[in-house]
Parts: sequence; structure tokens; C-alpha cells
Amino acid sequence: MRGLNWGEDGPEGPRRGRWSQVEVRLLMDMYGLRDIRAIARELSRSEDSVRRKAESLFKTAQRK
Repeated sequence: MRGLNWGEDGPEGPRRGRWSQVEVRLLMDMYGLRDIRAIARELSRSEDSVRRKAESLFKTAQRK
């Protein structure tokens, strides 16, 4: 992982691409305790990316 930058996007802007295992674990730990904007800033991800990943991680298994 590139390391957390505490709210400042790098010169390229928000991070893109696959989520690392560390990022997924941090998202799971923070989700529900912090707002999407704070999580996105800490992970250097867009708010949409964080929202989509959270939806995919926490969706309920209702398919049969």
C-alpha cells in the first residue's frame, strides 16, 4: 500500500485501481464509525469508490 496521507491527495489525485487487502480491512474497520468523506480522504480514494466498495462488501446475501 502507498501509505496513508491523512487527507491530501497525491499529485495524481485519488488512488485508482484494485483495492489492497489492507485498504479493504481499513474500510471494514472504519465503515459505520466515520463518514464516507473521511474514509475516502484517509484511503486516498474517491467517495464514490468507497461507497461502491462498501456496498459490495456489506451487501446481504438475499439471492437464491
